[in-house]
Amino acid sequence: MIDKPDEKAGIGTLIGRLVKDGKGYARAEICYAKALAGERMRAAKSGIVFLVAGLVLLHGALIALFVGLVLSLATWVGPFWSMLIVVAVASIIGGVLAKIGLAHFQRAKTGPDLPSVEVVEP
Repeated sequence: MIDKPDEKAGIGTLIGRLVKDGKGYARAEICYAKALAGERMRAAKSGIVFLVAGLVLLHGALIALFVGLVLSLATWVGPFWSMLIVVAVASIIGGVLAKIGLAHFQRAKTGPDLPSVEVVEP
């Protein structure tokens, strides 16, 4: 890539070398960016695998909790009513959380609330 400097090289030769060196630099930067992106993707993939495994285990624990609540309440109000109570309470809490989440998405979609500014033309 490095040529011997030629003191008699014209402007065309110098511009040609500059373009050649620029292309080499751009290719090197692109290769570096690809390598960096690949490394980050490998790290993200393993993170996603562990995240999904953890969420599956947490989901199973939540199901066990609900079954335990139904069985515990069944001794006082019977199996049908205990199931109905647990489902109703879980549905209400889930609905409220979903509504809050949707409100956050709507706010993110529309952007921040900015005070209106009155434009006065001279």
